Amino acid sequence: MKLYTKKNICDFCNSKLTVSYKPINTKRNVITFFCNNCNLLQSIPQKNFKSYPKPSMSFDADRSSIMYTKELVLPSHISFFKKHKINFKNYNSILDIGSNRGSFISFISSKNKDAKIVAVESRKNVIKKYKNFKNVKNYNIRYEQFKTKTKFDFIYNVHTLEHFTSCLLGLKKMHDSLKLSGKIFLAVPNINYYDPSTFEELFIDPHTFHFTHNTLVNYFNKVGLKIIKKNIDGDELQYLLVKMNNKDIKNKKSKKTLMFDKKGSLLNYAKKIQKSRKKIEQQAEKLKKISKKNHVVFWGAGRIFDGIVKLGKIKPTKQFKVVDKALYKYFKKIHGFKLFKPNDLEKRQDNNILVVCSRQYKMEIINYTRKYSFKKTIAIT
Repeated sequence: MKLYTKKNICDFCNSKLTVSYKPINTKRNVITFFCNNCNLLQSIPQKNFKSYPKPSMSFDADRSSIMYTKELVLPSHISFFKKHKINFKNYNSILDIGSNRGSFISFISSKNKDAKIVAVESRKNVIKKYKNFKNVKNYNIRYEQFKTKTKFDFIYNVHTLEHFTSCLLGLKKMHDSLKLSGKIFLAVPNINYYDPSTFEELFIDPHTFHFTHNTLVNYFNKVGLKIIKKNIDGDELQYLLVKMNNKDIKNKKSKKTLMFDKKGSLLNYAKKIQKSRKKIEQQAEKLKKISKKNHVVFWGAGRIFDGIVKLGKIKPTKQFKVVDKALYKYFKKIHGFKLFKPNDLEKRQDNNILVVCSRQYKMEIINYTRKYSFKKTIAIT
């Protein structure tokens, strides 16, 4: 199975791909294509590459996973399950595709101790937590290589479909592995949850597909999956799916035409990201001036912080401190900056400036940090 190819053909409609964009600082020699026939966005590595590079929060295309996203998004998925009254005691056979560090497995095991779980995960070093669970059968391979005759009651596929070599074949395989009464929960990043001020590269090397609701509807209709519940307005596209029968009306596309549903979107994006990066350079210069008279606390050590440091050429000094409630577990330092957890801060920060380095969690951080009484709060956008 090759993960790269120079045959630039659309996975969905088999059209020849010509409209392209090269993501910034791609290490996999990726080219991202927009299909003029079906509007699918697809990234295709043009040469062989290292599958599991060192974890990185780079704001460029060379970002590589630290395998913690599924843990972060699980609370949102649990809320989805509760809202739609999904009772896991009713499911005896469960497939977790891209089981990662086992956050969903732990959740399921707490809800149904008798459930038989099949976990498919390509990274060997992250399955330690659930390797010896008696109710879990592990397959340390990519899903494309996974073979089974089992029919499942429930399939969980979260932040994994965008890594497949073929979305079409992957969804067909999921459809065929599902019982007639079974359900699939699918969640992927929403490429149309796009902020024009974004300066981080959207088309990162590990992602081979970049989905809009409409392109996923095309796939679901083609492979025979019916949407029964959905949440498509946030940074994730979330679906509860069942098998279609012959009487089912096909899933409907959204009437809204958003950024990446339009022809010419890649060209517009390429122009906007360069403009946004120039603005960040200016903001970084202001922060360096502020730091001469004030201590600065960066809250969030992810891709926004990475971009500020690199574009602004900010060096680690006593004037700066970096806080992140999740990443301190995986990195001791980033760019020479020591990572602190929230509890490491003193209770009052009256003389310090807070710099919020997050879009998704911006308001959550601002609300949480009010108790520290920062002198001023700056949100990087």
